[in-house]
Amino acid sequence: MENYAEKSELASLQEGVLELVSDSELLEPGSRSVAEPGVTQYLLSAARLALCVWQQSPWESLPARLLQSPVYEVRLLVLQVALDQLQSPTPLPTAPYTSLLSGVGSTLQTLALQETHPQCLAMVLKVLSHLSLDTLLPWTVNMLSDCELLGWILSLAEDSIHSVEIHCASLRFASRLVIHWVECNCKELGGAMQPDLTRWAGLVAQCCEDEQPIEIKLTAAEILVSATPSLLTSTTLPLGLAGTLALWRSLFTLLQDEDQEARDRAADFIASVPPQLTAFGPADVAPSLVNPAVALDLGLGLLCRLFQLWDQTPAGALTLTEWLLGDRDPKTDVEDDSSSLGDEAFLFDKGEVNLWAERLVYIRLLHKHLSTLLASAPPLSINETKLAPLTSLASARQTSTSQLLRALPPVPEFSRTADFTQLTIQRERTTLALETLNTLRLGTLSC
Repeated sequence: MENYAEKSELASLQEGVLELVSDSELLEPGSRSVAEPGVTQYLLSAARLALCVWQQSPWESLPARLLQSPVYEVRLLVLQVALDQLQSPTPLPTAPYTSLLSGVGSTLQTLALQETHPQCLAMVLKVLSHLSLDTLLPWTVNMLSDCELLGWILSLAEDSIHSVEIHCASLRFASRLVIHWVECNCKELGGAMQPDLTRWAGLVAQCCEDEQPIEIKLTAAEILVSATPSLLTSTTLPLGLAGTLALWRSLFTLLQDEDQEARDRAADFIASVPPQLTAFGPADVAPSLVNPAVALDLGLGLLCRLFQLWDQTPAGALTLTEWLLGDRDPKTDVEDDSSSLGDEAFLFDKGEVNLWAERLVYIRLLHKHLSTLLASAPPLSINETKLAPLTSLASARQTSTSQLLRALPPVPEFSRTADFTQLTIQRERTTLALETLNTLRLGTLSC
């Protein structure tokens, strides 16, 4: 009897608080100016109290009305509480508790399209990224099609590069959409959506570049790990060969990043590889124990296996040869380094030298797996018009690298450590690339 009285008293108190909130300025936009001293703090306190009581005595319209508050601090509070709910490792308690976001999908959609405060915009995108897309799609606000929705969120990501938080949140939401549509076999993937899929892959690749903040690199790593089963290792190539290879190259870039946390996060992709493909790697390697160096080795081997499954071995061999050769002109690199730093700055520059040494490991692993691919495949028929430009470029870089090495001062490994290391690595790149191109040419002639 005493327990019943306590529950009745608590319910009465909750109803009284909700009634008090409903009559307060919190739900009457414009009734008081936030410029008045203490008004914002008062509204936040009222909102906190309302949310605490609401979760046990739900008032259906309260969350939606708070999300429409003209006071951004109130909107931010509600979104943060909702995000905490979504990220909680434990499920919500049973009734009378309920999710703060029940029935507010259209309100969140409106906020995403119209929110002007940067913190609130980033927060609503984070919330959307944690919601089930089955409850958000189709996008009813403004009646956006799937293609229009992806175009909008990608434009937001491109325009928000000045804000790390918005950039990461928008790209994460865009990635969830892309993966969802691929898994659902969306009809627009191969048609109207294709240009935006290319934009998306390009944005992910940009996030993996050396100069990006660590928060952006970690977001890219998270995206690539989640995309591994449905995009990177898919047998149907939903992004096409070029888009899929762009993602693989981004992953390999992160696995060589100078930041240990970014490398470790990227190495998690191994745990997301479908079981039928892990059978082609070492059977005694547990995904949870794979470090970035091992992940790089396994990833290159897996990609070569995928080229065979995709029936794209010739195109794959050419692409890997281009990666082996690299994108940068050694002469330009040395001139840029020499103009920006004096000779003394290169002495025992351990950080850069160690980073380049890691890239040398990548070059050798790439060559190893490419050689294995060519040895295991039947002779490849590759048009000479594709081989000739690569051969010409590799030969020119080999000549340029040799000239630059000869032009260095005596004992260059000490007097010009960085230049010497970089050119030595470039020399190995060109040598291995020319060797591979010769193998490809011989295979073509024997066809």
